[in-house]
Amino acid sequence: MDSTGHRLCLAATAVLALAATALPAGAGEEACHRLAGSNLDNGLPAPFPGVPFEELDAELAIPACRAALAAKPDNPRLVYQLARALDASDDQFAEAARLYDRAAKAGFPLAINNLAALYADGRGVDKDMKRAIALFRDAAEAGLPMAMTNLAFLHWDGEGLPQDHARAVALFRQAAEAGDGQAMFWLGRAHENGRGTARDLDKALHWYRASLRAGDTVAGLDAARLLLRDEDGHDPDHEAAAVEYRLAAAGGDPRAAGWLALDIRAGRVAPADPGELLRLLTLAASTGDAQALLDLWQAHHDAEDHKKALAIAYRAYDRAAGAALSEDSGWPVHRLMAARAVQQSLTASGQAPRSEEELRMFQADFPVATIRRFTLSFDCSGEMTPFGIYVWDWSRGHGMADAQFDWIAQTRGCTVPPDVRRSFAEVWDMARAAGASYTDLTGQEIGDDGLRYIQK
Repeated sequence: MDSTGHRLCLAATAVLALAATALPAGAGEEACHRLAGSNLDNGLPAPFPGVPFEELDAELAIPACRAALAAKPDNPRLVYQLARALDASDDQFAEAARLYDRAAKAGFPLAINNLAALYADGRGVDKDMKRAIALFRDAAEAGLPMAMTNLAFLHWDGEGLPQDHARAVALFRQAAEAGDGQAMFWLGRAHENGRGTARDLDKALHWYRASLRAGDTVAGLDAARLLLRDEDGHDPDHEAAAVEYRLAAAGGDPRAAGWLALDIRAGRVAPADPGELLRLLTLAASTGDAQALLDLWQAHHDAEDHKKALAIAYRAYDRAAGAALSEDSGWPVHRLMAARAVQQSLTASGQAPRSEEELRMFQADFPVATIRRFTLSFDCSGEMTPFGIYVWDWSRGHGMADAQFDWIAQTRGCTVPPDVRRSFAEVWDMARAAGASYTDLTGQEIGDDGLRYIQK
């Protein structure tokens, strides 16, 4: 695993698994290096880049490493790599612990760190924080930056060691200067928040950028956020933020791709090449997020690639319809927009719907017709945040605004004033009683503050 608890670090190409009896000389060792070698192991043979722990395929790696170790039982790297593969299997921790201990006694620092992580979590061994701390210290004294970072986390949280943010920051700094990307990130966070060290946003930005370049794509989002801040005399720098977003997106981060795509579509940043926007939108949508899928649909719709747009519109609808109200994709308006997208793409492509009954439901409840949007601000933990509230005419026996208010309250933790809820509900009842258009009546009865004019 290359970590201990919620943050502790573990020394983090699928190929066909080969039976031990069928391996030619050297093949087992090479397969073990390829499948279970750590990307943090500086001594790993040059042809093998190493595999981050979370990407390790235990099913393939375990037999390869068993065969390699059978051929070279005294090789501590192979002992460690088999332990690592067993650790990644999630159900063979006891054997992993024995092998980590064996490699640790041979002086292999990554094994010392990972054994400490098992003791800290109580996996495969009895939980023993004193033993874990001693092992982390041994690994740190052997020069392993990741172990320094793990000790920093324990000091930061006060877990097994006295809580001491200043000491944690000193360890983060030591590990960061030795090249540990996670330490760089947390050193940046400490400088941003002024915990354990003086608040210094320039230093925070420096370390976030360094962490991104060390492979932590999340740090790119924080670097961009600081570059885009509009406070304390700092003007947002969209071009500089785009550099960080691009690096994070190149590392596979869908959120960075989404934010950069948003800036490109808004004209704040020029695309690097004609195909960049579509690549970014495709990466952003790879998470299955309903809004990201809708953005990708729009790009294909604008490009008149209607067959592909239709498939994406259906994916967006299915995601929105299946999402819980507590999820971002559960925002009720996503169903409206996705159903409208399906109808537009059906018309543009000339294709048949996947279900005639579903299409009739779309036409009755999510029509491609006039909708009305109110921009209302709600108190979200002391900060007034604007949201779009959408109303339209549908065949159902209840209004659609309440579900939007519920999502804002549950998912965003904001307070929706009862008078605002009441205004939309009263106008819904009026429209139903009069057989009138709810969309039109809200425009006549409700002001920009979400309250009925009669209440003012």
